[in-house]
Amino acid sequence: MLEVDLRVHPDDRIMAKRLAQARTALRTGATPTSGCKATGGGSGDPWTGFEATELVENSLAGPGRDAAMRMYGASLRMSESIDAERTAVTPVKTGRRFRVIGGIFTGVAPWYGMLSVAVPVGAKQLMARAVAAGALTGDPANAVPCVELLIPRPALAPLLDELIVAHCEHLKLSVEYAPPTHLNKHHAGLRRYLLDQSELLDG
Repeated sequence: MLEVDLRVHPDDRIMAKRLAQARTALRTGATPTSGCKATGGGSGDPWTGFEATELVENSLAGPGRDAAMRMYGASLRMSESIDAERTAVTPVKTGRRFRVIGGIFTGVAPWYGMLSVAVPVGAKQLMARAVAAGALTGDPANAVPCVELLIPRPALAPLLDELIVAHCEHLKLSVEYAPPTHLNKHHAGLRRYLLDQSELLDG
């Protein structure tokens, strides 16, 4: 997928660096990183060894950053309106990433030049439009009838309104089923930064 993105955006140095990291990781079995340095909270601890602003901005750098930020803010607000006690923003243990999750199944998370957004399996038309824009689809979840869409971030903006509606339907199912697995890793600083940034864009 990164190779396709680079053909569309050949001058994107961040994407080129991430492709090189991914190739190295595949070759060596190492975990790819985003280049975000660990600061505070312990040396390299994936749950605490980061600074919120840097982790978010390194994860979302490049085309589609603002649309991704708006998706994060929408997901957080919707999930908290359903059940704030089953909503979490956590760093991901591997890959120097983070996610917003409501309930049991994955919510919104970056992966290289893409954004993972969970939607119900019934959102067929949305999924078809996303795939036509270069997205990949995961397998349906076991717990809830939802799937993960991996959408190239430059393709997010035209799909955003429909994604938000579908993601809200996913959250209702996911939050009702069970709390997030890593609810104890919820990071208030990550949550506040995402909400502040999305509100700046929406305001």
